[in-house]
Amino acid sequence: MGKGDWVQRQPGSAAGSVVPPPAPETPPLPKRVPRRASDHQSARSAQAATSAGQQVPDSIRALLKPVWTPDPAAIEDQVRSAEVDSGSAEAEPAAGRKRLRRDRAGSSRRPLTWVAVLTFILLAAGGTAVALSRQHVGSRSENGTQTPAGSGGRAAAGLSEAAAVRQQTAAWISGEISRSAIVACDSVMCTALYRAGVPASNLLVLSPDSLDPLGADLVVATPVLRSLFGSRLQAVYAPTVLASFGSGQTRVEVLIVAPDGAAAYLKALSQDVAARKVAGATLLGNSKIRLSADAAAQLSAGQVDPRLLLLLPVMATLHPLQILAFGDQAPGASNSVPLTAVELSGSDRAASLTGRSYLRWLLGFLHGQRTPYRPAGITSIRRGGRQIVIVRFARPTPIGLLPSG
Repeated sequence: MGKGDWVQRQPGSAAGSVVPPPAPETPPLPKRVPRRASDHQSARSAQAATSAGQQVPDSIRALLKPVWTPDPAAIEDQVRSAEVDSGSAEAEPAAGRKRLRRDRAGSSRRPLTWVAVLTFILLAAGGTAVALSRQHVGSRSENGTQTPAGSGGRAAAGLSEAAAVRQQTAAWISGEISRSAIVACDSVMCTALYRAGVPASNLLVLSPDSLDPLGADLVVATPVLRSLFGSRLQAVYAPTVLASFGSGQTRVEVLIVAPDGAAAYLKALSQDVAARKVAGATLLGNSKIRLSADAAAQLSAGQVDPRLLLLLPVMATLHPLQILAFGDQAPGASNSVPLTAVELSGSDRAASLTGRSYLRWLLGFLHGQRTPYRPAGITSIRRGGRQIVIVRFARPTPIGLLPSG
């Protein structure tokens, strides 16, 4: 690749963006779009109307109800597919998420320019690993005797474990993180993410020349980045752990970047948790929503994603809901990170609808939502003789959707 194919970081651009520009047909790097004040007001109005037990105004309902009339034929196909699945052995929610990840990974086309660059990075990393391994295995002491082979074996095992943790992290990010999120990472981790299906335009490569990870929504804290930024990585730039993999020296954490600094972010997050508790209490008092004991406890503790807290009451204005559980907790996440999934009963006698009609309405409503209330995954399964619909939102969870204080 010629020298002219690379560009220098301009003042004011994302720190550490040293990746060559994509091919002409590749879309530009996504930019953070500030949330409009009208979006805050719409979400707050929806919550206020629901908590007061009033009819939701048409202007607010337009945000949360389907914005298109579902095609009856498409809904019938969804119902038939759910019934076919229910005739087989009991499915698990993870199966639906795996299918979703495969679909996502297959939907992104990888530009040849990025393939060449990231392949070069991967080969360089592989060469470094081989060199380190040979150095440990073949090193000799000052008197000419070779060091025990066991030290080389331990080094190779450490490299293998680190690679496995990277792959596990990359697979989780590819399946769970929003496609609009920018992820900052070191070159080797970025390569693993790209190979797992994360678009190259969503990756921000950090190097020793990088000033900070600002400009990204998430940063993957590998041992390389922790040694590069030290304690500043979490104390200043990214204080909340969204997920964690591995342990010890091979630990990798997915951190949420605080655009205005750690102190401001943690204050806003604390207010958001308090707002979740208030909205959860309102949901508990909704006579058209039935909950399991575990789900009720999670609502009271403020552990539920605000998108669910806003979406579910609006659904209940049309037909009663039965919430079986909230879940999808990220591994090793901080306590303030909310649960982003809910399990709903696929039928409800109180709705005065047949099971097939209720499921048709449920799927049609959920598939008709707009961002930020459009789920990342909607899976219909059969478990224990009953139809269940699992709704999952992508991470990271936006802050500020709920009214505070």
